[in-house]
Amino acid sequence: MTLRRLLRPLPHLDRHPAQHALLVGIGAALALGAAVGISWAAGFESVLHELRHFDPIWLPVAFAMELAAYVGYVVAYREVARVEGGPRLGLGRAGAIVAAGFGAFVIRGGFVVDRQALEAAGLDPREARARVLGLGALEYAILAPAAALAAVILLARGSTHPSLGFTLPWVIAVPLGFAAAFAALTRRHRVGAEGRCLWASLRAFHESPDLAALVIGYATGYALTRRTLPLGGAGTVEALVSFALAWTGIPLAKAILAVCTYRIFNLWLPLLPAAIGLRHLKRWRDLAEAG
Repeated sequence: MTLRRLLRPLPHLDRHPAQHALLVGIGAALALGAAVGISWAAGFESVLHELRHFDPIWLPVAFAMELAAYVGYVVAYREVARVEGGPRLGLGRAGAIVAAGFGAFVIRGGFVVDRQALEAAGLDPREARARVLGLGALEYAILAPAAALAAVILLARGSTHPSLGFTLPWVIAVPLGFAAAFAALTRRHRVGAEGRCLWASLRAFHESPDLAALVIGYATGYALTRRTLPLGGAGTVEALVSFALAWTGIPLAKAILAVCTYRIFNLWLPLLPAAIGLRHLKRWRDLAEAG
């Protein structure tokens, strides 16, 4: 394949495997660059010191929490798709859509995968877009109240980490937001397992964070979810979540190591199921067009 064809923009289902591999390489470079830059800010010696005290016993916990998050997202996806007479997706197809949408090779973000899959299932573009936005809002329908409650607890304690700039917006904005969006979808959730996966990654580096502060840091750094960002948020999530954790009082050296460990479980290990899911979506599309 020539370089010109390799760089030609195409929809995610029409790309050559070499193009997907190139995008994964770009994502890896962005993630590595972010990790190196933050490690420089934290001090390479400090990062190496923390790395030498790595405790792998928490890795199976992080892996289990990530599996739970994926199962929850598949359930949520099926529920959002079929609400009000929408298409009923089988577990296999819903799993393929979810896995592909989290792939590090999707340029325009995983919500594009969701929207096109729902359109292929029979929804008109406007309805498909509305359901995809509802799925994104569903994540914060669970995370935002937890962050608001954590902020109230921290304020009641008089904690200085994180600062009022982190806690007050959650205390004020979340109740107002829920009052304005009372009719939002609230049927299923999956974000809790993602947060526990990050907690286990921190524990692997002997950091036992205050739970309320961790929720604030996670929610703040997760303001743009990895499913909305290009290439699974490679580079962006590493930077945002690392600095958000540091602003809650976690040493930056431990934060970047924990986030990199967390990203192994929620971005890089899922590459294989994402590639398999993408292959199935392409096969189903071709069968539908042929029929």
